[in-house]
Amino acid sequence: MGTAEKGDVLVYEPRWENGELRIPVTVTNHGGRRAFYKAAIQISGSNDYRATVRLDTSTTGVYPGTTWPTQLVADGVKRSAPDKLKAVITSSSRDER
Repeated sequence: MGTAEKGDVLVYEPRWENGELRIPVTVTNHGGRRAFYKAAIQISGSNDYRATVRLDTSTTGVYPGTTWPTQLVADGVKRSAPDKLKAVITSSSRDER
């Protein structure tokens, strides 16, 4: 189940895997034309922990009626981040072409 949603972008619970903070995301194009997406996702937790990751589908876009799954990795984040993390989509855009 997703933890944050904005338009066609759905973010799932951030998790630690192989020493990296990974954020699963799916983008489902509900429109009638190929679309290109950008989003900023803020990860937060206890002790004022913050990290931001960015999604950009500018290479190929997402075709109508399809879902593009991906997994973002927060660069430079060490395991000192809290175990309980929250994801929020702080900005997103969709450009049809």
